[in-house]
Amino acid sequence: MTSEHPSHRLDLEPENPQRLANLCGRLNEHIQQIEQRLHIKIQNRGATFIMLGEPDALASATHILEALYQLTESNDTLIPAQVHLVIQEHLNDETASERLAWLWKTRRSRMYS
Repeated sequence: MTSEHPSHRLDLEPENPQRLANLCGRLNEHIQQIEQRLHIKIQNRGATFIMLGEPDALASATHILEALYQLTESNDTLIPAQVHLVIQEHLNDETASERLAWLWKTRRSRMYS
């Protein structure tokens, strides 16, 4: 990532070392999974996450990290498949919203043509 990309800071609460370790995964595998899928860079120290990338990707990463952190509350160990599902669900919801917005815009412009 170059310094041209905007950054975003996310502070997860409550700060809990076990939940944060679960969120990040073994050797940060869950963080790397998110980075690769969204083409961003994530750095964390404790419960503070600094993300670098495109604004839309940063917004997605924020929602994904928050959703995954909520999943860690149950004390179940996150696995890469769960991380993948959360990413997919978020990206599918985003794509569906974009399609609906496009459809609405298209229908509205046809009504006034």
